[in-house]
This record gives sequence, structure tokens and C-alpha cells, in this order.
Amino acid sequence: MPANRPDTIREPVYYQQILTYSVIVVLADPLLAWAALILPGW
Repeated sequence: MPANRPDTIREPVYYQQILTYSVIVVLADPLLAWAALILPGW
């Protein structure tokens, strides 16, 4: 059990939240980096 999980959140729900956040970060970060470096026309 992760040490930083609040007692009010059940463990399976917590792992689902972590997985969802990780997928969003993995998909969004390359797009944000592309937008920051390519779109300005550098």
C-alpha cells in the first residue's frame, strides 16, 4: 500500500487515478513540447 494514499480513498480507486494521470502525462507532454518548440517557428 502506498504511503501517501489518503485513508479516505480505497486502494483500487487510488491506483486507477494514478494510472489515468500517468496516461495523460505520457500523451500530453510530447504534444506540449512539440507545440512549444515547433509552433513558434524556431
